[in-house]
Amino acid sequence: MRGAGPSSGSAATSSTFLLPSLFEFVPAPDQGFHALLLPAFLLVICLALAACLRARALSNRLQRQAAMIAGLAHDLRTPLTQLRLFSESLLLNRLRTAEERMLAARVMARETCRVALLAENLLQYGHSMRGAPRVVPERFRLRAAVEEAVEGLTPLVEAVGSSIELLPGDAEVIADRTSVWRIVTNLVANALQHGPERQRICVGISVAQGRARLRVDDEGRGIPVADRNSIWQPFWSLGRPGLTNGAGLGLAIVRELCRVNGAECRVEDAPGGGARFVVEFGASEEPAPVPALLCEREVS
Repeated sequence: MRGAGPSSGSAATSSTFLLPSLFEFVPAPDQGFHALLLPAFLLVICLALAACLRARALSNRLQRQAAMIAGLAHDLRTPLTQLRLFSESLLLNRLRTAEERMLAARVMARETCRVALLAENLLQYGHSMRGAPRVVPERFRLRAAVEEAVEGLTPLVEAVGSSIELLPGDAEVIADRTSVWRIVTNLVANALQHGPERQRICVGISVAQGRARLRVDDEGRGIPVADRNSIWQPFWSLGRPGLTNGAGLGLAIVRELCRVNGAECRVEDAPGGGARFVVEFGASEEPAPVPALLCEREVS
């Protein structure tokens, strides 16, 4: 005898290939309590799965925070130890010669620069966690901001026997000047972290397709293609121990500052080997040189 009801016909066949919504499990008046078991069971599974995913995300976040704290402790311990050692030596007059005192001054300047960079990165990361950093766009020449950042990093560069060269070129940009300073500072510090101890770091400025372009080249091993997306994440580091850059915050801060300033950042292979980091700002033009005749008229 053929039974009647929803289990017969093509509707029953097609329902086996569809995943019904929880809201479709509305029992008929004569189905009783057992009709509620399936939707309740599915609801419990969904809630348990959501709880597991949330717990896993929280666990990963706690692990990243623990890694950050460990990295910060390591980054602070080395420069503070050096500062304490040489400051005590100066106070106790243990450094007899001018050469020893000059060495102490250079080491203290280098370590102070390192601590200052770490503090800047931590403050910037805190601002990013609370929301978009405050930026004040203005028009200025990019080379001036780059020169300021390079000058501040000179003690770190010279400490490892490296050199930094600012290539000819300039461009006008509309951006937050402090953000540009932090971008350059972190990119140069990243070049020190990933390159050999005696390398030549090149910083260039150009205009391509109406956009101001900043590039930083190092002589390291380069960034593998598989890691070129991951390096922009916080706490990610491929560098040598002892030259960490803010517990892996440097490139994450570069990406965030580029975002809020309407710029784009990427990494590629440098022409001579190593890595090239490129930051492209919005539409800009090369500064127009002042005509020589005009200068002569003004002088006369």
